[in-house]
Amino acid sequence: MPKKRTDKLVVSQQTKKTIRWKRVLIGLVFGLMIPLVVVAGLFLMYTNAARTLLTDSLENAVNTAKVAVQQTQPSLQRVSWEKVLEYLDERRFMEDLKPRAN
Repeated sequence: MPKKRTDKLVVSQQTKKTIRWKRVLIGLVFGLMIPLVVVAGLFLMYTNAARTLLTDSLENAVNTAKVAVQQTQPSLQRVSWEKVLEYLDERRFMEDLKPRAN
């Protein structure tokens, strides 16, 4: 009978080792992988939003310049060109905030 007891003990220890590895792997997945995926997703959203802001600012400047060229009254032309300069200054400001890759 003692052999059966040791056999059960050996099987029980092997099962515990397997369970420990599973817990370690699950801990790694939840502790490391999920935060890394979340950070990567947020980074991509942030960079895409910044790129969209830069593009929108430039598109607004171009569209306003088209309107300024079509204006016949000098006062309206001046207002439109001032708005174009505001859009371009806004874009330059956003580009200055963007980190540079050296």
